[in-house]
Amino acid sequence: MGRPEDTSSVFGAVTNGEDWIFIKLDRQQKGDELSDKFTLSNQRHDDLFAVGRILKQFRGLIPLL
Repeated sequence: MGRPEDTSSVFGAVTNGEDWIFIKLDRQQKGDELSDKFTLSNQRHDDLFAVGRILKQFRGLIPLL
């Protein structure tokens, strides 16, 4: 946003505390991609570990100030 010439992708997450969807905004393609919905309350699939892995990858993308 601050640098219009920046063409790197932007990542984000939307959550209601129980369900998570991850978003990738591609500045070069001028489009977006949405992940599958991960839910933490599903008894058959525990998506908590998958959400944790994705958030850990986000942490690696955030530059330290």
